[in-house]
Amino acid sequence: MPKWCISKSFTISYAHRVFNQDLLDSGYEAKCRRLHGHDSEVIYKLYSSKLSNSMVLDYTLLKPDYFSKYNAVHAEHLDHKAIFSIHDPEIDIQDEVIKQLINNQGYYLDDSSLIVDFIPTAETLAQFLYNQFKIFINNLKSNHVLYITDLEVCFNETKGSTCCYTEWHC
Repeated sequence: MPKWCISKSFTISYAHRVFNQDLLDSGYEAKCRRLHGHDSEVIYKLYSSKLSNSMVLDYTLLKPDYFSKYNAVHAEHLDHKAIFSIHDPEIDIQDEVIKQLINNQGYYLDDSSLIVDFIPTAETLAQFLYNQFKIFINNLKSNHVLYITDLEVCFNETKGSTCCYTEWHC
């Protein structure tokens, strides 16, 4: 059976801290324990076994404004943000509304930061963006005829260091 794959990439700059980094007695300093930044690339991929109107999906729909219409976080919403885990011992969140949002939806996003309920590594950020992508696509599928069979999000934290996340068969 034929299968098409389309992809669209976005570049983001962000800061994060992997407060629990452990290099397994490698002799190297665990630099990611300190706040630091990356210029990264996020690639959204869609797979389809059939075309709708001669396309898998119009590339225009993969822009941040369309994700926002369905309350889904797009990679570009993370651009120039500091990403922290609520479990980071250096983060002290007193605001109960923010705590409740994180408990309910797994994250809190404002103009300067994203606070999540996981440690922000390339792997967990790829999974987070995949889950948001899946929300977006499932909402589109409920309103449009689409033949998308699989999704994938690749997170290039730095040039040459990539993590891809998929669950296949969305």
